[in-house]
Amino acid sequence: MRRTAKAAIVLLGASLVAAACGGDNKNSSSTTAAPGTTSAGAATSAGGGATTTAGGAETTVAGKSGGTITYSLPDHFTSYNNGTAEDNLTSNQYATNQVIPNVSYFDDKGGTSINKELVDVQKTSDSPLTVVYKFNPKAAWDDGSPIGCDDMYLYWIANNGALKTTDSSGKEISLFATASTTGFDQIKSVDCSADGKTVTYTYSAPFVDWLGIVTDQGFVPAHVVAAKAGLASAADIRKAYEAQDTATLKKVADFWNTGFKTDKGVDPTVDLSGGPFKISEYVPDQSVTLVRNDKYWGTPAKADKIVMRIITDDTAAAQQRRNSARN
Repeated sequence: MRRTAKAAIVLLGASLVAAACGGDNKNSSSTTAAPGTTSAGAATSAGGGATTTAGGAETTVAGKSGGTITYSLPDHFTSYNNGTAEDNLTSNQYATNQVIPNVSYFDDKGGTSINKELVDVQKTSDSPLTVVYKFNPKAAWDDGSPIGCDDMYLYWIANNGALKTTDSSGKEISLFATASTTGFDQIKSVDCSADGKTVTYTYSAPFVDWLGIVTDQGFVPAHVVAAKAGLASAADIRKAYEAQDTATLKKVADFWNTGFKTDKGVDPTVDLSGGPFKISEYVPDQSVTLVRNDKYWGTPAKADKIVMRIITDDTAAAQQRRNSARN
């Protein structure tokens, strides 16, 4: 289920970044490229510019940067962490797809690709299956904290289903309320280099989808979770897991499960960006606004802004698409 949602969303995210290349009306409230509309309502072009015909052959002309993309969310924005069972929603992924860093994503041909600006991924062994991630030394969250092994380690323990607790009825449940443990429950260990920029996943059993296992669903800043759990650093999460310190891990899990919810608004010191856009404004039941992340270490986003209007009524969403196309 997690991978199915990702297939549609990542391709859509690529179009969102590219869409701002088209159009040159700086006063327009919506930047529109060559004709084409995504399923969620943004007028976009995958190529990012106008398509012209020269001598019978189509060519794509690079457009200009800037402008605003107006877009519709099919449901409410309930959490920055869309890796939990409760908040594993399409609307949450739309809102964070260009904010949370993607290690792997589906490309425009439906294949799994790696975000080479962020990380290099290599399978170094089949027996046992061993995968090495080497993160860009410049990769950082927008508060300056590095993106790397601490985040990958938390990602693993939050999704592997190994830590258990009991609910109010005495039933055993996962301590981390993850949407899926698939693949993560086959990872035996995660090892970090001294600088935290090289991560090794070693599997206990073969897993065919190893290349695409690390997405932005549930990939949250570990140093934020650690701080909110009362720990001195993100490295203390690893120490607690290795020591099976249940009391500390429960604090970590409690924040991972509920601390990123948007019912009390969006906190820029918690809901960090590691991508080309960052969340600048959230108006409950109305809209989520993204602006270009000026501290992004990779290729800058084309659009200045993406305004995602929360429209749960299909008729209203269709009307918004028509309005955007006319602007």
